[in-house]
Amino acid sequence: MAEPIVIPTEYSSKYESERSRVLRRRLLWYCVVALFFIMVSAMMNGLELAGMVESDSEARTFTALDLTGDVFLLSLYAGAMVYVLTRPLSRQRLVQIITWLIVAAGALVILVAPVVETSELAGALTPRRPDQLAWEGSLWALGGVLLLHLLASLLIALSPREGLLILLPLLGFFAIATLFLNEAALTTRLLLILIAPLAGLPGFAWSWWRHKSFNERFQGRMISQRFSEISQDLLDARRMHESLFPPPITRGPVRVDYRYEPMRQIGGDFLFIRPLAIPPIVSEGPLTIVLIDVTGHGVPAALAVNRLHGELERMFTDGATPEPATVISALNTFVGAALAPQGVFATAICLRLDSRELDTGERSAKVTWSNAGHPPALVLRGAGEIMRLSATAPMLGVAAPEVFDATGPAAGSGGDESASFELRQGHAILTFTDGVIEARGEGGEMLGLEAVEKWLADRASETSAPALVGAATGFLDAYRKDAANDDALLVAIAVDGVPGAGAGPERLVQG
Repeated sequence: MAEPIVIPTEYSSKYESERSRVLRRRLLWYCVVALFFIMVSAMMNGLELAGMVESDSEARTFTALDLTGDVFLLSLYAGAMVYVLTRPLSRQRLVQIITWLIVAAGALVILVAPVVETSELAGALTPRRPDQLAWEGSLWALGGVLLLHLLASLLIALSPREGLLILLPLLGFFAIATLFLNEAALTTRLLLILIAPLAGLPGFAWSWWRHKSFNERFQGRMISQRFSEISQDLLDARRMHESLFPPPITRGPVRVDYRYEPMRQIGGDFLFIRPLAIPPIVSEGPLTIVLIDVTGHGVPAALAVNRLHGELERMFTDGATPEPATVISALNTFVGAALAPQGVFATAICLRLDSRELDTGERSAKVTWSNAGHPPALVLRGAGEIMRLSATAPMLGVAAPEVFDATGPAAGSGGDESASFELRQGHAILTFTDGVIEARGEGGEMLGLEAVEKWLADRASETSAPALVGAATGFLDAYRKDAANDDALLVAIAVDGVPGAGAGPERLVQG
């Protein structure tokens, strides 16, 4: 059996408003249709009454009774229609009006139909016994109840509960009238009462189907509307999230380029660079690059990134250039206090490049670094030589600040000094998040760090940052056959070969 359609609480007011609007419109249509049939019945009864001879007083009495019922119903439905048209009404009030209309009309049918039909059947050519007349008159009354309830269900689209609440008073009234006003035998009267609920079965079944369809359509519209709102929110969030990313550095002694591909609209990978590259001049000095990968995906990870960005901004205020180990230690303290209690952790690698000019006139950069559980950055040195910048500390937020050591064995000091090496002209650094090495190929196998190392070793001629990151992106796309299963961020770092080269419209601005 299908599960019932449940309307979420957040949409209750919209649901009530929509149902009220539909009920009001359909109630007016119901009144129009009912008034049309009642007017036809009244005209026929009026013409029949006018054509009767005065001597047939009994027939005139029953026809007049029928006509009186028509006039009563005309007044009832016309009054209800005017009432609904002239004032705003809640859904509960509309349901009350519908209930009173149908119960009043049904009660009239239950009282009048047996009397009128019995008189007509009594005068028929085929004589009938009194109990047979009572039986057939009551069946006519049940037929009237069935038509009233079914017509209301067809035109008004009542819910099953509303339809049942309308039907119960009618069945109760019919049972009382049958027990005390019907002349049939007791067994016949009890049988009539037992079969009476069948009169509401068609209307109840229709109400259930229509109400279910209404709920499904409403829920479909709300889901579509909510999806559009969420999509727009995610687009706005992505724009805000990506505004945190720095521009590539395309001028000056050190060049940086990157490609970011979130698994969803936004993700938990992040790149922080200080100073930022802004036109129009070049400034010498240390360049700090922090690559972060927050656990998880989507909005929660992006919110964590936003908080980490704020913490990094605080560290680099007023032109400060802390050591990579200091940056990583501070991030560990922050993640442990602010994010780890919510089950959010992160990996990070921090590199600081101090460029200088060699006696030969070439450029070089001293690279100091610290790695907290992040995939090793790869340094391309010379013809196919690869050096790994492996983890010097566990991932952020796992270890308490007092036992966390950002330098690790890579530095060889056990103190506060970061590990370091020299990055020369023609060398390059390729660093990335785990979404790159965990990309899956056609057979489901992960790419792996060794495959990236092997690929990078053949790229000695592509050591400019834009060329390297572009080639790495192409390599990743060619390997990955399915949609990304994790956020992916690729960052390429290279030293420009000529002092002052490309010192065009760009300067480095401290955060």
